[in-house]
Amino acid sequence: MSDITVTIDGTLTRTIYYAASANPATGTTPRWHTGRSDGSTVIDGSTRLVADDEAPALDASGNAAQSGGGNAFSAYAPGTSGLPLKALPVDSGLNLSNPALQTDAACTTAGFTGIEPGNCKSDGEMDMEASFPSGGAVYVTGSHSNNKNGHSRPDRWRFFKLTPGGSGAGTTLTLGGYYQWLREDIRTWDAGNADYFGLVASSNGGAGQQPENPNLAGFSIEGATTSPTDSAAWFGFRAPLVTAPGQGAVTAGSATGRTHALIVPVTNFTTLGTAAGGTKGTATFGAPIRLDLGGRGIREIRKNAANQYLIIAGPPDSATGTAPKDFRLYSWDGSVNAAGLAVNLRLRSNANLAADTRCAPEGIGDLPTSLDASGSVEVISDCGDADFYANGTAAKDLTYAAWKKTRADSVALAALPTVALYAGTPTTTTLPFTATPSAAGTLYAVVLPAAAAAPSWEQVVAGTDSTGAAAIWKNTPSVVGATATNLTATGLTPSTGYKVHAVVVTTAGGYASTLGTLSGTTDTPLPQTITFNPLLDQTLGAAPFTVSATGGGSGNPVVFTSTTAVVCRADGTNGSTVTLLAAGICILQANLAGNVNFAPATPVSQSFTVSAPTASGTTFAGNGSSVSSAGVAGGAWQFASNSPGFGAATGLPGLPAGYTFPYGMFSFVLVNGTPGTSATVSLSLAQPAPANAVLWKYGRQAVGGAKVWYQLTPTFSGDRKTVSFTVTDGPGAATGDDDQVANSVIIDPVGLGLGGGATPIPTLGEWARGLLALTLAGLAMLRLRARQRG
Repeated sequence: MSDITVTIDGTLTRTIYYAASANPATGTTPRWHTGRSDGSTVIDGSTRLVADDEAPALDASGNAAQSGGGNAFSAYAPGTSGLPLKALPVDSGLNLSNPALQTDAACTTAGFTGIEPGNCKSDGEMDMEASFPSGGAVYVTGSHSNNKNGHSRPDRWRFFKLTPGGSGAGTTLTLGGYYQWLREDIRTWDAGNADYFGLVASSNGGAGQQPENPNLAGFSIEGATTSPTDSAAWFGFRAPLVTAPGQGAVTAGSATGRTHALIVPVTNFTTLGTAAGGTKGTATFGAPIRLDLGGRGIREIRKNAANQYLIIAGPPDSATGTAPKDFRLYSWDGSVNAAGLAVNLRLRSNANLAADTRCAPEGIGDLPTSLDASGSVEVISDCGDADFYANGTAAKDLTYAAWKKTRADSVALAALPTVALYAGTPTTTTLPFTATPSAAGTLYAVVLPAAAAAPSWEQVVAGTDSTGAAAIWKNTPSVVGATATNLTATGLTPSTGYKVHAVVVTTAGGYASTLGTLSGTTDTPLPQTITFNPLLDQTLGAAPFTVSATGGGSGNPVVFTSTTAVVCRADGTNGSTVTLLAAGICILQANLAGNVNFAPATPVSQSFTVSAPTASGTTFAGNGSSVSSAGVAGGAWQFASNSPGFGAATGLPGLPAGYTFPYGMFSFVLVNGTPGTSATVSLSLAQPAPANAVLWKYGRQAVGGAKVWYQLTPTFSGDRKTVSFTVTDGPGAATGDDDQVANSVIIDPVGLGLGGGATPIPTLGEWARGLLALTLAGLAMLRLRARQRG
């Protein structure tokens, strides 16, 4: 630093205050916007407007054209270094340095809350930190923070509208009103949500309440933009950091759990400002958004015409140059999941964005039309604390404005990696495809329905759809090179459209690629048909019978169902056993399921008539040998004319072990009785029944059950030549009704079985046994006397 005095002709003297500094960031070619050192936000166009977050007085030279005291933008020619073309102060009309707001009592009376006792002061500095264009205007926000010592400073609590005009040295900025209650409204909003983000405690003034608080709980807005639809202003916080969705509320004053940056949307930002500062409580808020920036806050956020955002992420407190207390670039498409978490958020640089560690990146110039492709962006850095000239003086405190400077760097944005997807030959349940990433890394892929919303890359990595539900199919993540990798999605539904979504997270840098997408449809299964022949008419009371049909190539069984449940029922294996329930038309439907190669067959139906049986009386002829006749009694029950009668038991399966059936089986049908009532059936035998005679039944004991052998309880007459038993119309394990339906029809094949081998000889009674014993004793005495005489 030197003062160079030039004297011409001994009469004209001019002093040049010269200063030169070294560039510590070797390999960089920055531009330097001089006149101000605390560049914080940029409005780019034909003229670059750079805001300063300090409000210095005029420099020692008194050259207002160069330094423009107070809160100001400075106009520069884009792409050049040097002094501003024009200083554009914005103080007028913002009611700054209000002498009425110099004490705690005055600030509280004015309507502000959370004021540091005895230390509220309107000092004229707005701490302009962020700006964004909207509707031909530019909206600018102060930090809304305390000062660096935690003291309450109401002049920082400004959000205002400017309308730019002209260009170059003719640039103008016209104030369109301001709002001074955003801090208050944010406090009220969070308090109404149970202080979830702790914004009341963070924004209070007082000792230990500095914005750059090491506990990550400071309060400072340093980024602002609009939502993708421009319907809301998004205010991005440097501090505080907050918890991740699902992790609960923060603890005031504690760094525990504070991992995510915060955006608070204001939905009526265009109508807040007035010439008098607006009305407290006017701001309305949208759902908050949380961003995982690796433990960093938002230092700037900018949107391009494609609704893509570029974010400078930096430490909520002081920078050290070591992660996470360094600066990184992230891009984002503005997507937010149902939990309020920003998704499709991509790290764009692993290097510290602060090329000159004396300066803090805080502003972003014009953005490329696409943030996915390669390009570059200008980053403006606040160098107010830099000691450029090694004289122990921070840049913001230098004597002359010409010595102050803000750094501008052109930062390269590498194109995002890509994943190209190519379809293979589908089957009915699989979609083969090939994925070719542009860079080596870990490959993730999911399959979703064709109409499903596209997931974010983070959701693909998690194996979910856009709602967080599990994907239909996901791959096993694998490390691949920049070469083709073959994958097959399995377990899909035939003839269905799907979309494959894939992403690669690069091995070098951990950068997430753009989403690769591929549409595909599974094959249509082959047709198959059912052959189901017509069925004969039946008479009610006929025993349950089986039906059959042949199917197609799937190999699945044909399954029968009754569509006339009042008339007939389909039971048993695949419904192949038909039970008649009532007179009428029985309709049976044959169904055949498909598999991976065959479609389900078109159902085929057959119908037949079920006629009511006629009654033949209460007696039934015997078998002509062992059974003389049969009879029925009870109510109006009679034998039906279609009763099969007596027959051999040998044709029935699984005869009870150890039993013979010399009387055969009596298969009968009873009709005309009241549904659900009982009848007594009797058999008249030609000879008395042996003592080992047991009455066996062969039939069902439950609806739809298999036929089994089971015993009924008989009653024998005294001479054992008549056996009777009771049967009941309807379901039950011991009713004896084979159709298991209370329908005025009882079906009951029964038979007397003889167990224990040969038929036993009838035995003598007790008196007969006594007489026989006396007779034998008398004969023995006579023989003994005869021997004695001889």
